Amino acid sequence: MITQDTHDTKVITNNNDEEASSPVTITPEMTTCCEIKVPQRNNPKAKPLRFVVVSDTHLNHETVEMHQYTGDVLIHCGDFTNKGTKGEVDLFFQYLLDQCDGKFKYIIMIVGNHEWAPDIVVRVRFNKFFKEKKVKSSYHLLLDEHVTILDDNNQKIKIFGSRFRASWRFPPLMRDSLRKTSFQISKDIDMLLTHFPPCKNGLDIAHDDVSRGSPQLTDMLDSNYFENLKIHCFGHNHCTRGHHYEEKTDRMFVNAASTLSKKKKIVAKPYIFDF
Repeated sequence: MITQDTHDTKVITNNNDEEASSPVTITPEMTTCCEIKVPQRNNPKAKPLRFVVVSDTHLNHETVEMHQYTGDVLIHCGDFTNKGTKGEVDLFFQYLLDQCDGKFKYIIMIVGNHEWAPDIVVRVRFNKFFKEKKVKSSYHLLLDEHVTILDDNNQKIKIFGSRFRASWRFPPLMRDSLRKTSFQISKDIDMLLTHFPPCKNGLDIAHDDVSRGSPQLTDMLDSNYFENLKIHCFGHNHCTRGHHYEEKTDRMFVNAASTLSKKKKIVAKPYIFDF
C-alpha cells in the first residue's frame, strides 16, 4: 500500500511568487531528490518507465540539474522562466538541447503563469528548437492536449497537459489574451499535468491560508470522470512542495515546485518515480 503523504518544504511565498518577509529555515533535506512510489497502471503487460519531474525552475534549471538524473521521461510542469520573454524561453530550451537531449527518451513540458504568451512565444520557439532541428529525444509541448508514449513493452501511457488557468491578467496579445476557465480533458488519461494545483490535500494552500488551486479542476478530480488517472503532477505553489497519496481514488498528487527561494536561488532536486 502506498502511504506517502509529505510536504517537503515550509518555504513561505506569496501569490506573486515572491518571498514573504518572514524568515524561514531551509534544511538540506528539503533540497534533495525525492524518489517516491506511485500507483501503477491497470495493465499486466505494462513495464514502468522512470519519470523525472520538476516545476517552477524560474531559470534555475542549471542548479536543479535535471540532466544529472537517469530516466526515461523528463517532465516540466511550467514556470521555466521569470518574465516569459523570448530570451528567457530560449535559455531554457537551449539548456534542454545542450544538457538533456538524448538522456531522456521523452521530454514533456507545459507552461505556467510566467509563460504568459504560450502561442506566440513559447510554441513558436519550441518549434524552432525542437521541430526544425535534428534532436535525439522526443519533445512535446502540451497546451490543452495529450501525448501517448510507449513503455518498453509497447504499452501506452496517455498524458494530458493543461494550459494555465487562474485569475491573473494576460497581456493583450492576440490568441494568448484569452483566459480559459473550462477543461476538455480525455477521460482515459493515465497522467495529468497542470501548473496549478487542485484545491485539496494541502498542496494548494499559500502562506496566507488562501488556496491557489482550481475549483473547476478539483470538481473533475472528485467526480467519477477519470477512468484511469493515477498521477497528477503540478507546481505553482512553492510553499507546499510535496506529495499526497489519495487512497480512495488510488491516485498520487505531486507538487514538484523546484524553487524554494528565488532571492537566494535555493532549489529542490527533482521528483522521481517509476510508472
